[in-house]
Amino acid sequence: MSATTEKLDDLRLEIDEIDAQLHELLIRRTEVSQQIGKLKERSRPHIRPGREAAIMRNLVARHRGSLPKAVLLRLWREIIADSAQQQGPFSLSVYAGEEAPELRDLARETFGVLTPLSEQGSNVRVLNEVANGKATLGVLPPIQSDSRNPWWRHLARDGADVPRIVSRLPFAPWPRDRGGDSEALVVALGPPEPSGDDRSFLVAEVQDRMSRAAFKDLLAKAGLVARETATWTDGEDAPYCYCLAEVDGYLEGPEAPPLSDLIEAAGERVSRVWVIGRYPVPLSDDEMASTDRGTRGRR
Repeated sequence: MSATTEKLDDLRLEIDEIDAQLHELLIRRTEVSQQIGKLKERSRPHIRPGREAAIMRNLVARHRGSLPKAVLLRLWREIIADSAQQQGPFSLSVYAGEEAPELRDLARETFGVLTPLSEQGSNVRVLNEVANGKATLGVLPPIQSDSRNPWWRHLARDGADVPRIVSRLPFAPWPRDRGGDSEALVVALGPPEPSGDDRSFLVAEVQDRMSRAAFKDLLAKAGLVARETATWTDGEDAPYCYCLAEVDGYLEGPEAPPLSDLIEAAGERVSRVWVIGRYPVPLSDDEMASTDRGTRGRR
């Protein structure tokens, strides 16, 4: 036996030992997830997008070597999806309309290949599936500023059964040859949780009409810079309109600054404000860049 063959055999044996250790750790992780599930109320879903985002950010920050970060996160997506299944009900309801046919693939990529998934022909059906507990998460198209019947308007109300935006997909940049331009928003029930780097969606009920530019100016008076805005009104004769904004930071609620400042600055013109969602800021291309100093990084 040559020295090279002997060395290869030693390395393959080391890989076998590493595989066995990884397998045992995965078994142990599943057992811990089951224990967590037993301590929870299994009658309702427990989704923690903030914690999941923190896990992904930590993995990317501490990663080294030539294994692509995208591969690393794909592995953990499947692990986290199985962990959710071990802890309680976990399923998806995905919008499958003609204008967003790629959302199913994006949902599968993010939430696991074995997670139960149903496809709906309307955004309202997705919201209803989440509201009545038939689905844990709903995957919907991004907000369109010019939509005549936006799905987000259905979130502008109070109640424990009203879904809230909890994630923006993809959390890590998606390969362009697999629909890299695809985006989605995810809704769920349950209490919100900050991740440490978040954005929020708010909706204001405004008397009469207000342009998006005027709404941005009003937000600025409260110290809020809008990344995205949209408006909706229920017909020409409606006495009010809904104005949506996506802003940086984790908004607590209308009773606390800066939303209380917004209501004060608007006077009687704004009658109500809702925080319809918060989500962890996705990883950037720079954060996902290769950490390998070898040939992979010199292209």
